[in-house]
Amino acid sequence: RSHIVMKNGTKFALLGVSPSDKDIGTLDKRNKVSAMSLDDTIKAINKEAEKLEAQGINKIILLSHEGYWDEGDLKIAKETQGIDIIIGGHTHTVIDGVNTDGPTKNLLTSKRCEPVIITQAGSDNAYVGYLDVLFDNKGVLVKENIKNKLVSLDGYKSDKKADRILKKAIGENEVIAEVEIPFVPVLENEEREMENPAADYLLDGMLRRGQTEGAEVALINAPSMKNSKVDRVLTKYDVCYRMLPYNDDVLVVNLTEKQFVDLLNLQAQTIISNGGSQMLHCAGMKYTISRKAAKDGKICVKDIYIKDKDGNFTRKIDPIHPDNKKIVKCAINDYLTKESRLP
Repeated sequence: RSHIVMKNGTKFALLGVSPSDKDIGTLDKRNKVSAMSLDDTIKAINKEAEKLEAQGINKIILLSHEGYWDEGDLKIAKETQGIDIIIGGHTHTVIDGVNTDGPTKNLLTSKRCEPVIITQAGSDNAYVGYLDVLFDNKGVLVKENIKNKLVSLDGYKSDKKADRILKKAIGENEVIAEVEIPFVPVLENEEREMENPAADYLLDGMLRRGQTEGAEVALINAPSMKNSKVDRVLTKYDVCYRMLPYNDDVLVVNLTEKQFVDLLNLQAQTIISNGGSQMLHCAGMKYTISRKAAKDGKICVKDIYIKDKDGNFTRKIDPIHPDNKKIVKCAINDYLTKESRLP
């Protein structure tokens, strides 16, 4: 589906696509959600573009979270018709300039032999991107007039107006921890595929907050936690604005032991089968993953222990025969619920 906007007397159409390589919401069949393959996504884009052009709308922008790679935005650019601009994401690629070759080639030719420009500005507000284009009278980009520029936000002074808005939204900033050993990840997998001190600190805080409602453990999926760079100090803004930029709060949910084991097991099998972890960070508990069992499609989590209020691992959960009547109280971030929040 598309959204049409009018700007300076000209109609533009916006389309959006989510990643074909992710199973968000698809594992629980009750959601009635399925992920389209990239080829089917391209067919759907072409079908919608054809409808738009039949309405006289020939300036079409695709907001894509497919990623900058051959089986993503590059393929979309080459195999669609009618798409002029692809504003990309997902791979956090830094694409500066207009490039006809090289590792960040972003000026391609569509199925209809028309130019398509791809942009992407990294991640975590590191850059702001400016794209200037000119369309001819047929709605086709004029190659010579395309300008794509990224501006680094490092070293920019605070804007007083923005500071006032931020202060009004999340309150005064304050230092909440001093850092003895900085954690400055170079690659994204250091944040998502490994234990890291920033995640440990965040989960300890979530657990402490959740304990006011009886939480025993805290859980957060690694991709839900964004920029976890921690240098000299950790501030309130670091947590509320950088790490959890979606205005998340803590929600305490009741899971049966079986649901709890199923959650850990599903995440563990995903880690092993995909060859890279989208880690489930946790606090107040520990468990072990068996690679062999995961590869064999069996229950692969074992030695599941939960701490008591004194910090001792006293509760053990049997992963083979979990009790469907016993409850595990879990503190999670409410990104997917946004309904019940702690006072």
